[in-house]
Amino acid sequence: MFHCNEEFEASDVWFLQSLNSKEPNKMFNTRRLLIGKCPVCGREVVTLVEYRVIDNQEFVQTEIGYKAEQIKQREKKRIVYTQNTCPKGQLTGYIYGENKEIHNNSGQVVKLRQRACDWNNHKFLVKEIKCI
Repeated sequence: MFHCNEEFEASDVWFLQSLNSKEPNKMFNTRRLLIGKCPVCGREVVTLVEYRVIDNQEFVQTEIGYKAEQIKQREKKRIVYTQNTCPKGQLTGYIYGENKEIHNNSGQVVKLRQRACDWNNHKFLVKEIKCI
């Protein structure tokens, strides 16, 4: 987060539901609300980060004071989970598959491990197949 020419870490992150509308340019996904306190002025800073579905363009809105509180109240009903309550081992965002072959000393494939992965370097073993 950035405020008062100072970059600092968010104290909490809310992961929000996607916004879908009848108008295609109003559809957003991968929405996050970063909440923190500015170390210089001591005010609460809220940053809303969301990506538009059509062209994957990032929109960042940073607010302080009363407007920050308004955004928090508006987005509170759209919370999927927060950084503090993020379920362990659960993948978030876009998920892709990864296959890894396990070879023995003679070069033959012994096992095949199939994993589900997300873009935040979280991996989850789906199944392991023995190929002997």
